[in-house]
Amino acid sequence: MKLVNKFVFVTALYDINRKDRKFEFYINNLKKLLNFKVPIIIFCNSETHNKLKKIKRNHFTKFIIKEFHELYFFKNHYKQIKEILESKKFVENVKDYGARIETTSAEYNIVNYSKFFFLENAKELLHSDYYIWVDAGIPRFFKKIPEDVWPDFSKFKNKIIVQTFRNKEINEKFGKEFSNVIDNIEMEKEFKLSRYLIIGTTFVVPKNYVSWLKEKILFYYKKMVSYGFINNEQVALEFVVKDYPKYFDIKINNSEKWYNFDKYI
Repeated sequence: MKLVNKFVFVTALYDINRKDRKFEFYINNLKKLLNFKVPIIIFCNSETHNKLKKIKRNHFTKFIIKEFHELYFFKNHYKQIKEILESKKFVENVKDYGARIETTSAEYNIVNYSKFFFLENAKELLHSDYYIWVDAGIPRFFKKIPEDVWPDFSKFKNKIIVQTFRNKEINEKFGKEFSNVIDNIEMEKEFKLSRYLIIGTTFVVPKNYVSWLKEKILFYYKKMVSYGFINNEQVALEFVVKDYPKYFDIKINNSEKWYNFDKYI
């Protein structure tokens, strides 16, 4: 079986004018990601594509050109997100307003919630058993490019694989470890406090759960905004994990590293 039929990486890169990181930081990381020995689908606009299209690699590579204004979440939710972020209720009640990009940038939230739509688009384009979301910047978490194929798909169990934040960090925020926290979280608290339990940087989704996960994320997004608040996709994802645990293979991060996915898959 070809590797691409077993799993495919899916990522995206859009310049949202981050003040804390230059766009070239992500371009350089995506170039490193293209050195990983994996099949990959990349969503980006035409300008970003022009910066990357000449890179040669030996594995399946597909660029999907979508301008930012063409993204589902931009077309259907941008105005709503922007109004919430600028509302007095949000500004005065969300923790660390202005210190975290998701509290001020509608574009950042658009990209993050679009991850689940990108996975579904990828599935429509290419048959594979697993669709693995990876943020374009993940190479910065690797000391070196993996010499062999990564991940090891023999570790996949037909469940959605997610990684928690560091258990030590969760304990500091909640006073309890992950396993004693997840069942008791309340949305009205978490979208304000941004304590985060599940990372959205990488997650592995079996083909039969791609559309299911997208719909669940959309449900919790809509539930959040019904309160007049918005937070990033990690909050929505942790509530899917809470309410549907049988669908997930949860990797509890007991290491000192923020990103430990390279050890789990």
